[in-house]
Amino acid sequence: MYLVKREAKKREREVKYKIKLTEDVARKKTEYQKYLESYKQMRAKFEEQFVIKLGRGSRRLDDVRDRVQKACRKLHLTHNEYVLLLCEAVEYEKDFRTVLLPGLLEYQQAIQEAFILAWRSLLQEVTQLFNFSSDNFKEIQSRIESSIDSIRPHDEYSDFTERHKTSPASPVPFTFDDTLVEDTSGKLLPNTLTVDNLTVEWLRNKLSELETSVRDTQEKMALIQKADSRKSSTDSLARLSTVDSIKKETNELHCHERKLQRQIDMINGALKDLGCEEVPSGCDLSIETTFVDSPEHQQPIQQQDDRSSLTLKKQQQRLVNMLRKPFRRKLSATSSPLLARCGGGTEEDGGGDVKEAGEEDKVCQGHGDGDLTLLTISDCDECRDNSNYSSCDNGCYLVVMMVQVVLTP
Repeated sequence: MYLVKREAKKREREVKYKIKLTEDVARKKTEYQKYLESYKQMRAKFEEQFVIKLGRGSRRLDDVRDRVQKACRKLHLTHNEYVLLLCEAVEYEKDFRTVLLPGLLEYQQAIQEAFILAWRSLLQEVTQLFNFSSDNFKEIQSRIESSIDSIRPHDEYSDFTERHKTSPASPVPFTFDDTLVEDTSGKLLPNTLTVDNLTVEWLRNKLSELETSVRDTQEKMALIQKADSRKSSTDSLARLSTVDSIKKETNELHCHERKLQRQIDMINGALKDLGCEEVPSGCDLSIETTFVDSPEHQQPIQQQDDRSSLTLKKQQQRLVNMLRKPFRRKLSATSSPLLARCGGGTEEDGGGDVKEAGEEDKVCQGHGDGDLTLLTISDCDECRDNSNYSSCDNGCYLVVMMVQVVLTP
């Protein structure tokens, strides 16, 4: 009897500590927040690399894209785990208040009543060994027997429970934190499973796992009921102390089955809504979705294009200056007839008079005598486009190079 009582106390502690759903939900929420921040960081790095590379493929950009895909998959899987855990917590919390806690009280009361029955049986055996030789002993024996017969196990704890009973436990709310999905562009919704190419296989595997657990639970309940029926026919006295234990275990299995079935219904509903349609992409990193459709991303790209254009112009100007620099030094030291002035003369030449045609015109037009050709280099757009150096009003200087042309038959 002492060992049975210790076992009853142990089971009571196990049932009380079985409720860890609040801690599990808080832990999963923290994990959700961690993966959400990781995804945001990877996404920002990808956008930064895309703006720098202007959409061109590179090893660095591909590596960041893979990291974004992995972070997005972890985030979506954690979202589904969080939704299923909340579904499980809501269902189990309701059963805990309405089924498991009352069942625990009934179980403990049944254990105590079984102790009373055992003690009553012992007292009855002791009274049969008393001495009946005198009337005094007979009177005492009669009072003892009447007292023992008046013991009612069901009534022993009715007054006790009435005096010490407590109010029912208040429900524990399990709700989805909407702040977790504010920055997900509508891909993740509160209390809704996400079905996409990143999570569909996981959901199907989870569904198969839950269905297997439901079948195992049903088999356990069938075995318990079969064992209970055998005890009722062979050992009725032992059944009085174990019937409530069987009832308690059956209630726990029923609650576990409802919890699993609730998750199965949620996953089936999400997969049914998808139907035969193509599985949507869970992490769309296309240019249109990531940058073109987003005004805040269009502006950096436009600025990057402007900077690239300016850089290209500077490089072109630098090349022209490099080609002109040696000729400037040479022409400044000696006067050369090959340095022509294309219109817009200086004050020393007496204004902007156009020079008369002659050899200098040939030089400006890029012609030469014999097998020598004069090549003209100018940074003036008007001179290059029109090839009319005599009409140029920009006051530009032409750098002329003499090139020998070898004619072959």
